[in-house]
Amino acid sequence: MDVKARKSRFRKYTLMFFIVSILLMVVSGVLGGKNANDIYGENAESTYSDDEFYIDTKDGNKLKQAKKSDKEEKCYSTESVKQFAVVGKYLIYCTEKGKDSKLIRYDLESQKSKKLAENIQKFYAEQEIYAQNGTQIVAISYDGKNIVSKVKDAVMIKYKAKKIYFLKTKEEDGLLKFEKKGKGYQVYEYDTETGKENEKNVVKKIEVKK
Repeated sequence: MDVKARKSRFRKYTLMFFIVSILLMVVSGVLGGKNANDIYGENAESTYSDDEFYIDTKDGNKLKQAKKSDKEEKCYSTESVKQFAVVGKYLIYCTEKGKDSKLIRYDLESQKSKKLAENIQKFYAEQEIYAQNGTQIVAISYDGKNIVSKVKDAVMIKYKAKKIYFLKTKEEDGLLKFEKKGKGYQVYEYDTETGKENEKNVVKKIEVKK
């Protein structure tokens, strides 16, 4: 592959990643409701009842922990974090670095961290971790050994009751667009137990969640 072709390919994938990021921001509130793993993890719950985990927006979006008992504070990430969740003894978080973003698992007992995946834009932590990985939705095991593609050419909206809700995308003239149905956008449901995919409701208007 010559230099010109490599540059063209790099521009294409850079643009595609940027578009996926914008699409994720646009559809973040399409189906309504909140999830414990929504952006900034406002509702994330911990079994460590004496601890409060939060993203410090005044300090570069670093992920921190404040001890309610003695007001001690601990920083878990020197990088900007866009999302986190606490699952049992694990603190799962996603850094905010575009294509270089990382999904990290921190063990609150052993105090050791492990990188689970790269290029993750959004995730939901359930029996597995379901995440947006570029233009596909993947399932990631908590040990990081298995990353399985579940739905290709899709933007994940939310996860609820073992089902993933998403919009399908297609590339036209180098741009990613949502699949339309009539005057709206078709929402799909993927059952993580059966692997079956079904059409759900049609969303007539997509608005940016504020």
